[in-house]
Amino acid sequence: MNWAYETKKYGADKIILLGLFAVSLLIAHFIVQSKSIILFSGPVRLNYAGLSVSMPAGNGWQADKQWKYHENAFTLNSSFSPGTKNPLAKARCRYLPAAPKQAPNVLFEREASAVDGSIAQTGQSQTGVIIIDWAHIKTKDPFLDIFFGTAKLPNNNQFDIEVYQAAGDTNLAEQVFKSIAESLKFQGNQLLEAGSEIIKEIKYTGTDGFLDDRSRESFFFIKDAKGRGIGFTMDVLRYASAERSKDSVPLIDAQTEERLNVHGINLLYIRQGRYASEQVTFFKTDDRFANFAWKNEINGIAGRISTEVLLDETGIMTVEKTGSVSEGKNYQVSPAAIPELLSEFVFGRMIISGYEKIIVDMIETNGKIAPALIWKAENNAEGGYVLNVEFLNDQGSSQKVYLDSQMRIFKVLLQRGNVTVQRTEVENILREFPEQAGLILRRNKMFEQEATSN
Repeated sequence: MNWAYETKKYGADKIILLGLFAVSLLIAHFIVQSKSIILFSGPVRLNYAGLSVSMPAGNGWQADKQWKYHENAFTLNSSFSPGTKNPLAKARCRYLPAAPKQAPNVLFEREASAVDGSIAQTGQSQTGVIIIDWAHIKTKDPFLDIFFGTAKLPNNNQFDIEVYQAAGDTNLAEQVFKSIAESLKFQGNQLLEAGSEIIKEIKYTGTDGFLDDRSRESFFFIKDAKGRGIGFTMDVLRYASAERSKDSVPLIDAQTEERLNVHGINLLYIRQGRYASEQVTFFKTDDRFANFAWKNEINGIAGRISTEVLLDETGIMTVEKTGSVSEGKNYQVSPAAIPELLSEFVFGRMIISGYEKIIVDMIETNGKIAPALIWKAENNAEGGYVLNVEFLNDQGSSQKVYLDSQMRIFKVLLQRGNVTVQRTEVENILREFPEQAGLILRRNKMFEQEATSN
């Protein structure tokens, strides 16, 4: 027998065991230390919502320094990884601008079901004017605990706190949860309130203020940083003809369909080299913009993706998306929400109202909500108005919008990519993009075409 080998092997095993023991002691040390001294970051403010919260940071905790936007929600995270590959605890705050109206107990059951757990305890706490309903969720794993809290905010908004721990220490999770809840500060946002007033005025005025000739058409060239034409957009909005178009969005019932007497078409076409992408949106609303429905189709390198959106007068938005993955979601949008297809109306109404700065929730054609900060810039030397638009859900996404004396868009400068969108005549579009001539010339019959293609 090789005694030297056995001795070395035994020594190596001892070293490994000692290493594991040391790591265990280190983890235990961090847990004990984190329980006795939990350090928190300074208030991390979400200006769009008018709130701030502090997250655990230090003593093994790693926290985000700013809010991140994903899936129609702003999130702020912190994780506890004391020398381990996988976090032993996580904390997350979420601000949902368009959360569906659900009772706290329904949310608790959903959270418990997601981890195959059960609700061990529920309660309620108050921070300032905000009431937080919370639940302690136990799982089949004796080491895993979850504390979940939710608070209803004005304008159909919601704030959630989630704390997970997998170290077998319930007190740690509870302490972190309570500290985060106590740090919550909410003041609201006057700019969002101003945006709500603008949307209210648009709906009160209705189509009378925007479709005097019962129709509206706009064509825009899209040019890159070198001034080369890479695409165009076409926007058509008109009253439905006496003979109702045959197209339909499956989400709409017959009664709602009858009220949607204003129809719109938006075509976005981008051509770069051998590749081209096309996005067509069929849009419907009523005289007062109380109901919206649209069907958006994107055809490009990735294939075809279709999204159907219905927004009713109560603010409930239903989104159905088909493509590589099918999904259906419901949202309760804020009073400051409006489809981006009507953004020109927002800009014009803001000029008339006298507001210098507002925030509105732009609903994109794919059903995503893009909070937009809009403020007045310098007046255009050629007459008209200039507005700045910053999309708060996407850092670096901003634009400068130029309006003529009639408050219609004639140019947009996109900061990202230094792209220019310039108003033009349909003849120029046809000359530059002859491959789209058939679609453009048949724009008044596109609804009927869409119906027969289904």
